[in-house]
Amino acid sequence: MKIVEQQAQQQVKMAEAKQQAAVANASAKRIQADAEAYRISKEAEAQAKANQLLAKSVTPDLIRYNAIQKWNGAYPNTLLGGKTEGLILNLPNSGR
Repeated sequence: MKIVEQQAQQQVKMAEAKQQAAVANASAKRIQADAEAYRISKEAEAQAKANQLLAKSVTPDLIRYNAIQKWNGAYPNTLLGGKTEGLILNLPNSGR
């Protein structure tokens, strides 16, 4: 009877150890998920801040400057009027 009792106690201890391991594993997974969520949140905040700074740096003067820098010297075939709403002006092709 003593052997059966010892075996039962061993099985109880093994079950308790398995339960503790499962709890520890679940806790570790929860901590890892929380850390990943925190990382994603911080990256999103940093990206949003970068986007705000970039948006503030884009001014009409900067847009005009970049357009001038990229201009190849040829007149465009179509111009959209600045303050005249919806006005599209087709220019004649020169040399075509």
